[in-house]
Amino acid sequence: MKRVEYYEQRIRRVYPDLEIREMSYCDEGNTNDVVIVNREIVFRFLKEEGSVESLKGELKILGLLENHISLRIPRPLYQEHDLVVYHLIPGKPLRRDILLRLGQGEQQLIADQLATFHRELHGVGVDNGLRSGLPNSDAFHTQDDWLRVYGRIQERVFPYLPPHAREWARSLFDSLLDCPGHFEYEPALIYGSLSEFHIVFDEERNRVNGIIDFGTAGLGDPAIDIAVLIYLYGETFCARLGKAYPEARSYLKRARHYAETFELLWALNGIETGDPRWFLSHIGTARGIRSFTPEEAWA
Repeated sequence: MKRVEYYEQRIRRVYPDLEIREMSYCDEGNTNDVVIVNREIVFRFLKEEGSVESLKGELKILGLLENHISLRIPRPLYQEHDLVVYHLIPGKPLRRDILLRLGQGEQQLIADQLATFHRELHGVGVDNGLRSGLPNSDAFHTQDDWLRVYGRIQERVFPYLPPHAREWARSLFDSLLDCPGHFEYEPALIYGSLSEFHIVFDEERNRVNGIIDFGTAGLGDPAIDIAVLIYLYGETFCARLGKAYPEARSYLKRARHYAETFELLWALNGIETGDPRWFLSHIGTARGIRSFTPEEAWA
């Protein structure tokens, strides 16, 4: 039986009275296959049984965020150990080229939306005393985490790099790992690995309509989330975040370090998994990381 046929059988069992007029299928996710029925209802199926605990953690976080996040987020209608169902949040991925075609005022409004989302998200575990029992984010957390991944990069990625790129990578990790107090941060609830296709954009209103897929969310360094936005949209745009999230300025030095490591991490994942999609993950992103001070960049 083809996988999509199996999923349709599961959907009909879960919702026997649902009239399926239209069904679209996407199997491009790393951990989930997605079926959208009637352009209204999303059925997310785990690809591997080993991801069950991750789904449990995601559902716990979604329940926790329900009353704390202004933007729309998935609200589960039904769940099984390998399945979660929720209403579709309509829109398209917020690609950088779409964002930069907008006027300055519209870009600022979108920056305010993203900044407010992250401020609210990062404040949940701290301000509301809700940290107990939350999973850790999939993002790296400690100096030991980064030392281990640097060792893997040296072993598996360095043989494919030209000498000048190896020297750049050594300098980057030396700066990251030797920075005093770099890993002395207050853990917060973070998204961990936001991508353009997780930011649902309404082209008619030129506004973010919602954020989806919290599978990498958990406790971690809030600078990671700022680093991802810098990597996706460039620091010129991300400087706008300071208006609605001024506290993010204090994360900027770490965020810049993290943002510069991402391509090495994608390469490592591609080599270790044999999946060429990891080598292409950065196409279309900004990689515009400035070198001046937080005060100059985010005034």
